[in-house]
Amino acid sequence: MEDIKKSTQNDQVEFMELDLSSLRSIGDFATAFKAKNLPLHLLLNNAGVQGHLYALTEDGIEIHFGTNHIGHFFLTLLLIDTLVKSQPSRIVTVSSMAYDWAPQDGIPLDHLNDEAGYSPTRAYTQSKLANILFTRELAKRIGDQKVFANSLHPGVIKSEINRHVLSRTLALFRPLVKGFIGLMTSPENGALTQLYLSTSPDVEEKNIRGEYYVPVGKKGRLSPLGCNDEQAKKLWDFSVKFIKEKVPDFEVPEALRDRAA
Repeated sequence: MEDIKKSTQNDQVEFMELDLSSLRSIGDFATAFKAKNLPLHLLLNNAGVQGHLYALTEDGIEIHFGTNHIGHFFLTLLLIDTLVKSQPSRIVTVSSMAYDWAPQDGIPLDHLNDEAGYSPTRAYTQSKLANILFTRELAKRIGDQKVFANSLHPGVIKSEINRHVLSRTLALFRPLVKGFIGLMTSPENGALTQLYLSTSPDVEEKNIRGEYYVPVGKKGRLSPLGCNDEQAKKLWDFSVKFIKEKVPDFEVPEALRDRAA
């Protein structure tokens, strides 16, 4: 926070606690934010878990899927009314080109928590596919309101997201893995496509919504896996059902309910 204040010469920087792997934390955050009665013009969904060994969130769902998708899904729906009131506004969700390495028959929603045969790589790719499918379904439900939802692949970034991969790499191979990580894109360059979708006038002028972008600020081509609207609808219904089981008073906001595909 101090670095941001110093570099921007702006003291209006505030920290609010938020754990995207916890529905309780997400609910508390949304309540606290709404109590401030502030507008919200940008929601940048950028939580990331990669390469984690088998684990469940406190809500009992596989940790990659629970953090990277369910967390963003719940947060977005809790804040959508504020985003609609604040329009024009934007929802930018960080995915990955690794989405195309997910199972080609779609996300195995009924077997997400199976520990037998668990693969951290597959779990991550499934969550990144979920980011894209969620964004497409969200954009359809938003309709022609001036709330622009898009997803992106930021590049292969040298960041702390790689810590779980390093922790389970044999000591013999760690120098090689660290060398590969050293060749990755810097976080500063990795933020450029996110910034494009978050700030560029092109988004409103060209009515960019429900799209998938790649570095730097270019429209990407999705494989059939990322364009499967039937899978997107199933994912949406599964996510709502899961959250309602954990948070019984949760309801899909009116802004999205009436525009269901």
